[in-house]
Amino acid sequence: MDCAHDRVGTVALWVIVSMAFVCLFSSGCKKKRVPAVPKAPLASVYTNRMNDAVYLGALQTNRLEQSLKAGERSVIVTQMLAYSERVKATLPKDADEAALKAALAKDEGWHKLEAQNAKAIEDIQQVLAAAREKVHQRILEENRDRKAVAEGRAKSVDPMMPGK
Repeated sequence: MDCAHDRVGTVALWVIVSMAFVCLFSSGCKKKRVPAVPKAPLASVYTNRMNDAVYLGALQTNRLEQSLKAGERSVIVTQMLAYSERVKATLPKDADEAALKAALAKDEGWHKLEAQNAKAIEDIQQVLAAAREKVHQRILEENRDRKAVAEGRAKSVDPMMPGK
């Protein structure tokens, strides 16, 4: 009987040891679950800049500014033409363009008009450069937005176009 008693004791010991391992593995070796983080809503973007009202408003504002600057320069050019005609009237009838330019080069009023014209041209160039930069930046933004929509990080809010 001793042998049977020893076997029962050995089996009981193995059962207890295996239960201990099962308890240890089940309690301490689990992967910890990361709590589910709710996804942030996707950003709404325009993938066609011509559907963006803010962009179109900026273009309209720039167009109006260009028109104002061109109108200011037009007044200066008209004054320059009138001034040129007045100086030409003081020259002999057979005077050529070189004589007119020489007479204008000596005139202080003409230099003031030329300076105003140069300033007006510079202002127009600045407005045009600002418009080009605005368009360039919006094209880059549009490309980033299209990529974000393609990758699923954003959603397009462009109106549906028939046939697309």
